[in-house]
Amino acid sequence: MKVNRKMNFVNLLGIFTILFLTLLLTQCRKQESLNSDNFEETLLEKEKEYVKSLNFDDSADAKLIGFNTIYVDDGSLEEFNEFYFENKKEIDEIAGHFYHPIKGEIRVYFPVNSAIVKAKNELYEASEEGDVNFAQDTEFEFIEIIARKKTDKVTGVSTNIIRNDTIFLAEAIKVDHLINDNILVYNFGRKEITNHDHSNEQGHGGHGHGEHNHDGDSNDRYPVSCTSNHGNYANCTVAFNVWQGRCSYKSNVCMDYNGIFTDCENYSSGAGRYQNWYMSDCHYAMLQGRCWNEIM
Repeated sequence: MKVNRKMNFVNLLGIFTILFLTLLLTQCRKQESLNSDNFEETLLEKEKEYVKSLNFDDSADAKLIGFNTIYVDDGSLEEFNEFYFENKKEIDEIAGHFYHPIKGEIRVYFPVNSAIVKAKNELYEASEEGDVNFAQDTEFEFIEIIARKKTDKVTGVSTNIIRNDTIFLAEAIKVDHLINDNILVYNFGRKEITNHDHSNEQGHGGHGHGEHNHDGDSNDRYPVSCTSNHGNYANCTVAFNVWQGRCSYKSNVCMDYNGIFTDCENYSSGAGRYQNWYMSDCHYAMLQGRCWNEIM
């Protein structure tokens, strides 16, 4: 009897030891991925993989790629990282996505759809896929994105300067870096994920938008709302036909919470707002390069 009890104790101790070592190894692997010295190299490789996934016109002189950064707030970071590592394989397979768990930075890459660029004081318009040709030899690192054409589906937001049929950015976007010499990558700054109900704000919401910020006076700007960028279309869901289902459709908000991991709650704070966003209507529209003029 004493021998059996001793053997049971040894077996239990062995099981607990294996579980502890497995947990420790998992945490070490996570920490290694977080503290990797080759982070920039890994990011560049991800960018090159993303470029290969795009429809690139081989005859074009250059291709314009942009990215927004979504910052996970400090209070949500631990919970979101747990979610990320639990779903890492599926999330990392999303084209145009990169996440840095220590910094809490989600990058979203996209072709800069129909951008108007300035090169040697000449203006050129890119295709919907971000392809652009130039009339003369151009130093790519000095090409600036300054505007896009106004359409019935993209009408501008409060941080833009709208003149006739053109939506100008308040500040030109300069090249962040180059890939393969002719892939121009631009940093479009911060993107917010939050509750976007602006139906009670003048000039915002689903319908009846007026012109925004003609004189470029920042004192008159509303906080940027994605629902204010699409004219008589309520939001990007209907403007670009990117409805993904999964939750009840609402016309007075940005459908940035009906993603593949959603619980259909439109959170204004907490880790849930980032979790619900993945592959939502908003995410799809961003990946297509539809909404890049929504500068914060």
